[in-house]
Amino acid sequence: MQIDWREQARLGSRFILKLVLFSLLIYGGLLLIKPMVESITAWGSSLVLVLLGIKSWSSGNLVMFTNQTAKIIELCTGSMELSLLLGAVLATEDRTWRQKAWGVVFSIASLYIINIVRVGVTLASAVWFGWKFAELIHTVLFKFFLVFAILGLYALWYIWIPWPVRKKN
Repeated sequence: MQIDWREQARLGSRFILKLVLFSLLIYGGLLLIKPMVESITAWGSSLVLVLLGIKSWSSGNLVMFTNQTAKIIELCTGSMELSLLLGAVLATEDRTWRQKAWGVVFSIASLYIINIVRVGVTLASAVWFGWKFAELIHTVLFKFFLVFAILGLYALWYIWIPWPVRKKN
């Protein structure tokens, strides 16, 4: 089987162009609702702290716990990562729009759960081990989140999410 490298380069270039365009549009949309996204992240992170046995509550983009306050900013929300992941899902040409819709739902739910747990665990580590350790955890978890969450969730969707699409007989 002969591989047509020009065709592959054309398809790859088209994917990258669509990825960039979709990601920028999605990121712009998320910036329009930034306060809501920050509040959801704060609320979820507070819930993670409570589940870990740490008294916590949220108000807007603030998480209060053990006489401390953490401010959730845009970079804490995972919006950039979500934009890239959704951009990749929507740019994938060999999936149907129904499969892409399932990919969008799967990506949003999965990425926000992962991100909220990441932020909650980082804040919990500050309570348990101090802020210097929490900064280390934040750095490590943030890089892990960037690389593995985006690539891993995309791969999961690409390989396994076609299940909701029924084949016609």
